[in-house]
Amino acid sequence: FDLQEVLLRLTFDNICTVALGVNPGCLALDLPDVPFAKAFEEATELTLLRFLMPPFVWKPLKFFGLGNERRLQEAIKVVHDFADEKVRDRRNILGNLSNQSDFLSRLIDSENKQGQNRHFPGNFLRDFCVSFILAGRDTTSGLKKMVYLQAALSESLRLYPSVPIEMKQVLEDDVLPDGTRVKKGARVFNFLFSMARMESIWGKDCLEFKPERWIKDGKFVSANQFKYPVFNAGPRLCLGKNFSYTQMKMVAASVLLRYSVKVVEGHSVVPKLTTTLYMKSGLVVTLKPRLVNNA
Repeated sequence: FDLQEVLLRLTFDNICTVALGVNPGCLALDLPDVPFAKAFEEATELTLLRFLMPPFVWKPLKFFGLGNERRLQEAIKVVHDFADEKVRDRRNILGNLSNQSDFLSRLIDSENKQGQNRHFPGNFLRDFCVSFILAGRDTTSGLKKMVYLQAALSESLRLYPSVPIEMKQVLEDDVLPDGTRVKKGARVFNFLFSMARMESIWGKDCLEFKPERWIKDGKFVSANQFKYPVFNAGPRLCLGKNFSYTQMKMVAASVLLRYSVKVVEGHSVVPKLTTTLYMKSGLVVTLKPRLVNNA
């Protein structure tokens, strides 16, 4: 079966539960098609195309509602309608929301405590839901004793970062630390995938999968955020970093404790063109149960 699809369904259910207090049921036994999840996936893929074609091409398509831009708007509508519905449902709940643990409930509860007409402006809550899900579904610390597992996960993300390319747009004319001048409106691209393969950054063994580079004296040692910006860096450091590591550790430990995982022989593993680093044909594997001593 496709392990990548199962894990994507798991992370989508998890992040929706944490952010919205709603389980979309992507991981139900029959692995159903979930319109919201499908639209979310399509919207992220189509958004990338705007960065691959000049504005004079995609903007007219958007204006006239043609081609990929029409599909994008349809997908965005499904996503926004779902998020708006969840915000309305939560606001319609009578009583105190302080006993709800999801982030959306906590935000609405803070509104209620401020009194009437003190709602967050515009589509803030809807956009919060969408952004939170986008950030949490693709990255996949309690369990602190699992040093080698955390090192292996960090090394995997070094070579295959969830977001292989980052882009920032310049607000005002500025000068980078190396003296490079950037003008207002310019775009600065950060190629994380390429950085992991540069000897000047990671040394002569940069192409090797080497979890040991993260361990010193038996303890896990983090790399400089700007050398390893997989979770961004500085004031933009991902708030879900620890959550992601915890989730990855729990899943890896649970699966590997019970099964031996082997990629199907001859299965092609190549990147998929989207905003995050997926495998185009998934990851088809076979599982063999381990003999677990329950004593």
